[in-house]
Amino acid sequence: MQRKEIQSSNWPTTQDAFGWLSLDPRGYWRIKGKRIDNPNLIGFINKNYRSDKHGRYFFQNGNQRVFVNLTIAPFVIRVIHVNPLQFITHTGVLIQKIDRIWFDKKKMNFILKTGSVFGSIDDRDLSHVYNNLINSTGSRLSESEQQHAANDNENLLPVDMFLDYKGKELRIATADNDTEFGSHFIQKPSPASR
Repeated sequence: MQRKEIQSSNWPTTQDAFGWLSLDPRGYWRIKGKRIDNPNLIGFINKNYRSDKHGRYFFQNGNQRVFVNLTIAPFVIRVIHVNPLQFITHTGVLIQKIDRIWFDKKKMNFILKTGSVFGSIDDRDLSHVYNNLINSTGSRLSESEQQHAANDNENLLPVDMFLDYKGKELRIATADNDTEFGSHFIQKPSPASR
């Protein structure tokens, strides 16, 4: 156990904090809306970022849990290599495989699941994902097909839409973030959301 962890275990009991810390769609931590730029603080939050059994994500600060408001998902996933696609979370965890992928039309973003991690794609990297969409014959989706998928207000995707990832075709499902993922994570945690 590290010295700081030993010291923190002797801290008095403190109240959990709600509504102070948030994760924006680009993977930046914010306190009351103001972006955190201090690399040491960012690293400390990333290292101590966890979830409870209710799907509420928090930053463990000594004995205090600072619960995180999520704009989309608990993790933001960035593209670090284009050909082939390679992803990393905003906390620095390399994505080795993708179990499932959804397109959330409400948030206009893709949600990836790998193990117990759910993450949305950093919007600056969405074009790389769109460029790797294929149909069931393995053909890349045209730009107009990509636009149709992104702007389809009836919440329907072509049945044969896949992400070409590491030589595998991962079927993309549609999702309503509020209902699809509610059992996995809570976007706006509160004391009552347990």
